[in-house]
Amino acid sequence: MKSTVFIAILLTFLMVLLVLSATMVFLWQGQQALLVEIETLEDDLATKESDQVRLEADRASESSALATNQANLATSQSALDRSEQETIDLEQELGAVSAALESALELANTPTPNAADLATPVIEYVSPQNGESFALNAPITIIVLVGQPGGIAGIALRINDEPAAIDQPDGQSLVRIEHLHTLTTPGETVISVVATSTLGVASDAILLSVEALPPSPTTPTPTPVVIDTEGVLRLKECLGSLRLLGAIPSQCPLLALSLTRAVA
Repeated sequence: MKSTVFIAILLTFLMVLLVLSATMVFLWQGQQALLVEIETLEDDLATKESDQVRLEADRASESSALATNQANLATSQSALDRSEQETIDLEQELGAVSAALESALELANTPTPNAADLATPVIEYVSPQNGESFALNAPITIIVLVGQPGGIAGIALRINDEPAAIDQPDGQSLVRIEHLHTLTTPGETVISVVATSTLGVASDAILLSVEALPPSPTTPTPTPVVIDTEGVLRLKECLGSLRLLGAIPSQCPLLALSLTRAVA
């Protein structure tokens, strides 16, 4: 009986030991697994911390590179602005040089006028005659010859200081103008002609006066228009001699006087 109890107690003790041993093994395995998991977590944490440090370093490097790029961009923009300003300055200088060159070429290609071209235009009245009298309200034909070797640019006819006619010849050296006028004002009527050459030389106003007579009991015989043909031919001969010989014939006092004024 005692041996049976002892065996039972021994078996019970062995079972307790087995249970305790199994518990201890289970706890140890759990502790080892927990340690492995903790170590794994620590490794992961270290890896993440390392990645974060590397990421921050990359960000710092990128920020530095961005700042460097911005500085380089600012430098490039400044250089571009400077280059554009230099281009504008160069274009302006080139334009000034081109303008100066064109002006010099134009001046070089401009013929030098001679004394005849600088002469004052010569004006000759063909009709009417100075001091001639007409009936009041009678029409008169004013005929004027204008000559200048270099050409005539403009002729202005005025009657009693009022514009009457303007002619703009195309540079002809001898121009004939006609103007019909009715003497509506009794007494003296003053006619004046001014001519300008193609070089801008203007003549003095050449005056001529006629008189309008009031009607009388007896009707006067109309005075015919007299054209000084000899004066026209003489003016043409003077201009022809001036062109061919470069000298003024003695029979051309008005042309000689105009050239003397131009040279003076």
